[in-house]
Amino acid sequence: MTVNKVSIEQLREDPFADDARLAKADRELNALYLHLLKRLKPADQEALKTDERDWIQQRETEAASVKGDYYDNNRIASDRVLQRLTEQRIAELRKRIDSPRKQ
Repeated sequence: MTVNKVSIEQLREDPFADDARLAKADRELNALYLHLLKRLKPADQEALKTDERDWIQQRETEAASVKGDYYDNNRIASDRVLQRLTEQRIAELRKRIDSPRKQ
């Protein structure tokens, strides 16, 4: 059996590496974001980019502020918050995609 060694730096590169559900949600979010971005006019694209940057900042801040409890360490608690917020954002972007285009 071969064990691949992973450095701390490699783990930090992908914050979702240890949670498959979170990684899947993150990929889905990225796909929806890119799909929506392609549908928008240039001015609306810039607004979406700004909105997405703001959302990412808020998501990271909220996840970083979570403290684990007796059963969960901080990483597990933080990942749960990241997953919940990512799934909420997926729902928001789906609504925007499903709404009639504003031309």
